[in-house]
Amino acid sequence: MFLVLQAFHRRYPNTRFMITENGVADEVDLIRPSYIVEHLLALHAAIKSGVDVAGYVFWTISDNWEWADGYCPKFGLVGVDREGTNTNIDIDSEEATSFPSLERSPRASYHLFNSIATSGTITTGQRRKAWASLQEHVHNGTTRPFCREENGVGALDEATQRPLSSRDWRFGHYVAPDAQAQKLALQNELNLLMNQAHVAAAAAFADIEASNPRVGEVVAAATAAAEEAEQAAKRARKALAAHLAEAQDLAKKESAALKASLAEKAAEARERAEKLLHSEAAENVRGQMEKLSTDARRAFEGLFSKQSKEGPSVVDTATKAAEEAADKVRKLLQNASAHKQDVVDKAGRAAEDAAARIRQLLQQASTQKARVASRRAEEAAALVRAVLSVGGEAEEHGNRQREAERETARRAEL
Repeated sequence: MFLVLQAFHRRYPNTRFMITENGVADEVDLIRPSYIVEHLLALHAAIKSGVDVAGYVFWTISDNWEWADGYCPKFGLVGVDREGTNTNIDIDSEEATSFPSLERSPRASYHLFNSIATSGTITTGQRRKAWASLQEHVHNGTTRPFCREENGVGALDEATQRPLSSRDWRFGHYVAPDAQAQKLALQNELNLLMNQAHVAAAAAFADIEASNPRVGEVVAAATAAAEEAEQAAKRARKALAAHLAEAQDLAKKESAALKASLAEKAAEARERAEKLLHSEAAENVRGQMEKLSTDARRAFEGLFSKQSKEGPSVVDTATKAAEEAADKVRKLLQNASAHKQDVVDKAGRAAEDAAARIRQLLQQASTQKARVASRRAEEAAALVRAVLSVGGEAEEHGNRQREAERETARRAEL
């Protein structure tokens, strides 16, 4: 195909060409995969050389009827079953009529061509696989159906089995027999000329050396220097390869050690967190804080159920109760997490904020609107519970928050 396209390009320059039929009759689909790959490679080479090719059509999509050979040769990427039959029964006459099923079955070459057409590429793996499969069948003596006489002219009604050709017809590999002989003769002539050149050169050096003994010394020294340089280069390449291998091995070991260390530290952190969350002390603290929240709520409800004349004393008493609750929260957290001062400080600040909020709500309350004040007291109690919850969450995330707060404190000092 490459040579034909080149010839037509020279004969008809500035002309676009269309490959309308390119295929092979191969019922067993042994030759077709390599045929597709090699001809598309030849087509690509022709395009790269400057031939203007508008398109390519493989012959053919499914088995067809040939003018000279009928249905015998199978050119299709998809096989057509003409032997199988289907039966149709007429409803009125109940007569049965048989006809060919013509069932379609994609061959392996169909999927190969689909992959190449979709991707627009031919991979080295696809070429190797197609040719290796064909060569395996050649080696095993596999035969294939052939629908022409041995002279290639007469058509056969029934296909005959013939062996596959062992010729290497891949694009860029095949050489015609006459061209092969000419190539061999040229190679022999070239070898002869090279031998004569070597003999002439040796004689010339011998003459030069005889006329000037120093020439031999110079040649010997140059030869020795070249050999030494070659040996030094080999040693350098070997040392470099060993160094790279050692560096890669060290990097792998350090990476593995770092991963193991990080995994170990992560496991320890998870274990400490689990122990902290599920420790008996933490459970006791949670229980006491929950009881404290309940007691505070009951105290607020009792305080706000009084008459308006007791308004000022209610404010004072509620403020005092809130401060006592905050102080108890602070002490409980200090007892539970003495080693986590940042957690204690945060919980204490949250409790103080809650007390201030309670005081503000109580001061704004009207003793004549006991129900409104009661609802606000409920909000205050919820804030106390939130304080207790913040304390538990602070214990769980203490390590990360401590580092962030220290960094903030250092920046504030600066």
